[in-house]
Amino acid sequence: MNKLLFTILAVLFYSTLLSQWGDCTNSTDACTNPSFNVTPSGFGNIEEFTTTSTISNPQTNPNPIPGNMGCLLAGELNSTWLLINVSSSGTLEFSMGTAGTNNCFDWIMWPYDPTQTCTEILNNNWPPIACNWNGMCTGITGMANPGNLPAGGDPSDFEMGLNVNAGDQFMICFSNFSSASTNVPLDFFGTATVSCGNAFGATICYGDTATIYAVAGINYTWDTSIAGFIGTNATGDTAYVNPTVTTNYLVTIDFGLIGIQVDTATVEVLPPLNSSVISVSETCLDSADGSLTIATSIGLPPIDFSIIGPTTSSTNQTGIFNNLEAGNYTISVTDANGCTENITATVDPGPFCCNFSAELIADTVQCQNDCTGEIYLNLTNAIDPITIEWYKESILSNDLLIGNNVDTIYNLCPGNYYAIVTDSTLCPSGDTVVVFSQEIYPTISTMNDTIITAGLDYIIWANGDGNITWTPSTYLSCTNCDTAFSIGTETIQYIATVTDSLGCEMTDTVLIEVIINPLFVPSGFSPNGDGLNDILKVIGGGTSFFNFIIYDKWGNVVFETNDISIGWDGTYKGVDLPSDVFIYVVEASFTNSQVVKLSGDVTLFRK
Repeated sequence: MNKLLFTILAVLFYSTLLSQWGDCTNSTDACTNPSFNVTPSGFGNIEEFTTTSTISNPQTNPNPIPGNMGCLLAGELNSTWLLINVSSSGTLEFSMGTAGTNNCFDWIMWPYDPTQTCTEILNNNWPPIACNWNGMCTGITGMANPGNLPAGGDPSDFEMGLNVNAGDQFMICFSNFSSASTNVPLDFFGTATVSCGNAFGATICYGDTATIYAVAGINYTWDTSIAGFIGTNATGDTAYVNPTVTTNYLVTIDFGLIGIQVDTATVEVLPPLNSSVISVSETCLDSADGSLTIATSIGLPPIDFSIIGPTTSSTNQTGIFNNLEAGNYTISVTDANGCTENITATVDPGPFCCNFSAELIADTVQCQNDCTGEIYLNLTNAIDPITIEWYKESILSNDLLIGNNVDTIYNLCPGNYYAIVTDSTLCPSGDTVVVFSQEIYPTISTMNDTIITAGLDYIIWANGDGNITWTPSTYLSCTNCDTAFSIGTETIQYIATVTDSLGCEMTDTVLIEVIINPLFVPSGFSPNGDGLNDILKVIGGGTSFFNFIIYDKWGNVVFETNDISIGWDGTYKGVDLPSDVFIYVVEASFTNSQVVKLSGDVTLFRK
């Protein structure tokens, strides 16, 4: 009779739960290969989210692959809420529905925290980890990696599988978009396993402590005989364990009138990282060139390697640390699971090598052409006999040997120099130094660029903080004078260079533009009133005297002017002259006293 009563109460209990799967707070466990019924049931008692819940229900898919549309774009429609409890690590893959039924099913999945998830979804503060707005309405949807797609399923209806750990929990809202009344099979086929119990474990790193717990009961009794329990916490919904291997912990849950159930909380223990280290000692005593190479073949990449030594603290993902001084080092290795292993290693000191040092001290020079630089070699603790070799670095050829066995070298131009020193210990030492140019150059000022008429004499000049030279020497009376004389023969540009006592140079240019033909008379014009070439004018300017005369073929003057801006319009005494050839004579003198005389033919064209 008691057994029958328990069965009836259990059926009533779970029937009540089934009727409440329309809300997050009354979800059902998603067990291995179960099924559930769906109807056009709306959204339960509470509408946890809508189409405007852009954080809890974003309009874009949080996963770029396969990248089909957004989450539940119709909101919480005909919803069924499912809770997934991961009992062992692996890839979470599942399907919901039956292929070929043409039902449109959609879903959204969030990470689950029993104290936050349902409230924060309602508050639009809980981003999903995956979702699928059904693309092809094949009647089946879910998560599946390539190659695991269920028969009849379409890739647009499935998201990629999710890597999970034991103890992870996820809440799914399944949406019956097509308002079907049907049974929906639920199939898990990934490497991760799920459970439907009321006890929950965790995944921990080797050496860590796990929190395990049970729910839905009124009393709990843990089997503390199983290895790993901390203390004697035999009762209560929560226990703490630190097993060294993956372990199942049994708990007896008292549901009151419903009865008693023995459930299992699995703690999956990730293996130790088993890190190894190779230490290389210093080359010489205090040379600080030792190294540590750390490796692990078990941890999940990416792996962070950290060291703390006598004067060093560093982290990288290669595990290789160079230029280390001798001493003891604490090493920390942390993989992508958050598992950490601490080990120690020692970099041994090297043998005695050299006990002296070489330091080069250089001065600066004023410019690139200044070769008055000096470098001094400062030696510390060197033991005679000492050999010294001085070199200048060269980019295009072998480095140039510039001195031997002296502590100072002189007359150096800007550049890179180094010295190699060997004392009686036969250990080499050395140093590199740069003779820098301060880029200080002498000042120079020159005359302005000038335009002259061919044949005229002219003067060019330049002033500066040093000696002036001119190039090219063409037409110049002097090439190393501040002032030089020339005659206008052709347009030419001169370069003035000032050189100071250190050899530093600065240049400037002077352009002499020579005008060969200062006046020009066109060979014809057509005074037909079209506004083009109607007036015959002398082209030019800069005259102090000007006279322009036009003669006909019999020697009669038909036009004359002393104003270079006035031209002939092809008339004589107000009468248009016919097409013919006329003679012109131009006499002019310029402001530089040069006199020009031009004569020639000009044709008057009439149409």
